[in-house]
Amino acid sequence: MPPRVLLINPWIHDVAAYDLWLKPVGLLVIGRMLRSCGIEAALIDCLDCGQPAQRVARPQAPVRKGDGSGHFHKKNLPCPEILRQFSMPFRRYGISPEALRSAIAEQPRPDAVFVGSMMTYWYTGVIETIAHVRRCLPGVPVFLGGVYASLCPEHARASSTADRVFTGAFAPAMLKEMGFPP
Repeated sequence: MPPRVLLINPWIHDVAAYDLWLKPVGLLVIGRMLRSCGIEAALIDCLDCGQPAQRVARPQAPVRKGDGSGHFHKKNLPCPEILRQFSMPFRRYGISPEALRSAIAEQPRPDAVFVGSMMTYWYTGVIETIAHVRRCLPGVPVFLGGVYASLCPEHARASSTADRVFTGAFAPAMLKEMGFPP
């Protein structure tokens, strides 16, 4: 049986977010690269409000335009200390935690999880996503990469519970570091 990797695009934690065709291109490229190496790859996009698990958890979808842009699902979160001086609510944008758990449960148990990251100030969404993965898939190694991980690797290592933080562009040589055959 070939190794399996679950790729996850994490939630956004911010005061505002709007989907102007925000897609996890980096994770899609990695998925293609993994498949070309004989590794099964599946993607869960925490920002894709159209996922089947999300439609069950919250049947009312946010307003979307004909071109695919639109609002995300959102849930108010406790505001970080540094943002309390502003009057804007701090929110999680994307699918519900229940939908993430359901989407993970629908997948065969992976040999590893790779979480991407975008904006550095969205890091709390990355941390929450990894925490959910840890609860759903105990014992499965979690790797973190992407923009936040590359620009702030020390912070990512100290703040996330990822087993390994990768910086820079993903390369097939990293598979060996993840424990997969070359």
